[in-house]
Amino acid sequence: MASKEYKCLADGIGGYVLEVRPTEAEDQGEWKLVATSQEGAISISTCDINMIIPKHFKKPRFLDTLKAVLTEEGLVSFECKVVGSPTPLLRWFKDGQELKPGDVYQLTGTNSLGSYCCIAKNCMGEARSSAELTVEDIESQLNDEERAQLISASQAPKFLHGLKSEEAKINESFRFTVHVSVTTPLPTLSWYRDDQPIENEPEKYFVVREHLGICHLDVRQLEFNDQAEWKCVATNEFGHSVTSCFLRLNIPKHFKKPKFLECLRAVLSEEGAVNLECKVIGVPQPVLKWYKDGVELKPGDIHRITSGEDGTCCLGTYTCEARNCMGTVASFASLLGFEDQKARQEERMELVRQPSLSTIHEERTSQMYDTAGDQSVTIGTGEVSFSFDGKEVSVSLYETPDLTEDEALQIVEMYAEQLSEHVSDPNTWGAS
Repeated sequence: MASKEYKCLADGIGGYVLEVRPTEAEDQGEWKLVATSQEGAISISTCDINMIIPKHFKKPRFLDTLKAVLTEEGLVSFECKVVGSPTPLLRWFKDGQELKPGDVYQLTGTNSLGSYCCIAKNCMGEARSSAELTVEDIESQLNDEERAQLISASQAPKFLHGLKSEEAKINESFRFTVHVSVTTPLPTLSWYRDDQPIENEPEKYFVVREHLGICHLDVRQLEFNDQAEWKCVATNEFGHSVTSCFLRLNIPKHFKKPKFLECLRAVLSEEGAVNLECKVIGVPQPVLKWYKDGVELKPGDIHRITSGEDGTCCLGTYTCEARNCMGTVASFASLLGFEDQKARQEERMELVRQPSLSTIHEERTSQMYDTAGDQSVTIGTGEVSFSFDGKEVSVSLYETPDLTEDEALQIVEMYAEQLSEHVSDPNTWGAS
């Protein structure tokens, strides 16, 4: 309790004294001494202190609350009335900082604006009173330069050049630019896409501030959901200003959001390794990310998810996330136990498995299965033929995963609109 009011004294032979100077009404009550030895043993001693307080002693009280007034000389004058016994000691503060003799030069003109506080204290307690010195209080005392400075500093921000509606190509970078007036304090800028703040995607969006109020929002790669209304809001303590625009994207017709032809399967092999298998398509080619129980798996993480023969730490929920500029889709699979997975393996056709998850392979092959189906679809070596609007159509497939009949039909459905535009009686339409 080291402070100017408390002083601890020791006589060197085990005696200790605590001096309290001066005592106050709040010192009345229970006091406790805790002694702790080097071995950690604790001993406690307590006592009660009853104060003899004269009846005329009173806690400070403000009869007139504090007023901060600017005098004709341009100085700040404080006025208040406070009573108490003994006579209270007064302390003065501006914006939380104590004012002391010699600080008067800091409180002239616009520098005097702020919150003031007077604290009155005696041995019976303390009381406080506060006042605010506003622009209206000092406006008549300002010269032309100070008044111009005050008007400039006390305005809400304005956009000198705002956002404009534009067109841009999907999957390319883009920059929004605004020019906002420079105020005191400087405005903060917030960016929104369809009224949703973009701070949640720092890897995609970057804010660049230049001098004189010029600010940019850089988009690393435009995606389908960036075709939206964009808004920039400039804010300071005096107000805010808004500018908005609509960004329209040029999107090639063959661009498609990722789609899972075969949902994710997580299989625990007899060697104790986890094999993740799925089939996904999309244009442009999707980027795949893998997760276990919400934590992303990367090369080198094999030691975190493999274990002994029972494979207990491999158990959990696995996710494959496929993303391109058209959107994001995810497929989930739960690995429940070795026996359950072994039973499922017996029901599936034999597939070549990777020995570990330390490297994730995204396989592409032109090999096809020979599957039986209805007469409208035939799957050969790299070619799918089917009947579309009464016309025979042949689709050539190269560098694709192994496809079943159902998966080939799903691909055709994705491009039905383009097929209808290009199919004619004497011609056969081909795609790769």
